[in-house]
Amino acid sequence: MSWFSRYRTPIQHIVRSLLFMSIGALILLAYIDFTQPVVSRQVRHIGDAIYWIFLTLILIKSWLDRHDQTARPDPSPAMSGTITVLLTGAAFAFAVKKSAVFGGGFGPMMIVLACTLGASILVWVFASRHKENIGEARFNTTGA
Repeated sequence: MSWFSRYRTPIQHIVRSLLFMSIGALILLAYIDFTQPVVSRQVRHIGDAIYWIFLTLILIKSWLDRHDQTARPDPSPAMSGTITVLLTGAAFAFAVKKSAVFGGGFGPMMIVLACTLGASILVWVFASRHKENIGEARFNTTGA
């Protein structure tokens, strides 16, 4: 047994913990940037460093997971579709909040978030009912 196979699981746990810490730090810096623009200019270099640390940890985690024999299976179509809708809706809600076209208030943003939540529930229900029809495309090449 090599040292890598012996220490892979603890290394994976450490990398995963550091990854979540860097995500929390990036969220905190995004909040500071959103609420305190003067302070955000002073700590921008910290955000840049944490961003590069985050990307490096993603690459390390990907490499470790590729060599893991006990990796979890791919997410179901319902889960992946719901996550896609939620992330897209959250990004649009943030854009609506920052935009002067929509008034820049919390009202339009809350409407977008409520619609996103409703759409994600619909996607979950639809994908759960039709999971056997969702997946890779299969083409009939026999001419029949």
